Amino acid sequence: MTIQWERAARLGCSQNGICKALKRYRFTVKNKDFRHRKADEEKRREFLEVKSVYEERLHPFVYIDESGFRKDISRPYGYAPRGQKCAGVSGWSKAQTNVIGALCGTVPFAFTAFDCSIDSDVFHTWATEILLPELPACSVIVMDNASFHKRQDTPDALQAEGHTVLWLPPYSPDFNPIEKTWAWIKRLRKQWRLADVNALLFWFFTLVTLY
Repeated sequence: MTIQWERAARLGCSQNGICKALKRYRFTVKNKDFRHRKADEEKRREFLEVKSVYEERLHPFVYIDESGFRKDISRPYGYAPRGQKCAGVSGWSKAQTNVIGALCGTVPFAFTAFDCSIDSDVFHTWATEILLPELPACSVIVMDNASFHKRQDTPDALQAEGHTVLWLPPYSPDFNPIEKTWAWIKRLRKQWRLADVNALLFWFFTLVTLY
């Protein structure tokens, strides 16, 4: 691995020696949890303190987020004679389907696709007509500070039904576990070659119910 070669060069030892030392002290390769350089540590700490209070009271946590899916998908690889380029055709379309979804524990729900931009009207309709009827009682709803999330009648409607809205600190997507769900769905889309986002969501939820 490149990182082991770099460590070996820096320490003046062999790459094999680095491998043995890592194994001896039971270090393994892991994905990094990246944090945005603009994240405010004080606000992050305050968020975690408030979150822990609701956790002690056993409130269910519901995490909300949106993600965009390009409408056209092109195969990135193909075959061509040696020495020749592999040509393909793409519309280079910027059009995308936007999906809003929620996650409670490890259970995704209320995923809805929109062939338009997400604005405060779209989000309010989704939150009140699709999300709200499916929320567990006394939920803590966690979402980021996107302007269309904060139109006053949207959190008011959620709070009127006994739920709590908890805003993520700025630049802290790592506190929202639904981000990993989006990454999973996009990996499946690439694997399944599904351009239709509604079909993608159908098969995703079919897969989820099997486990």
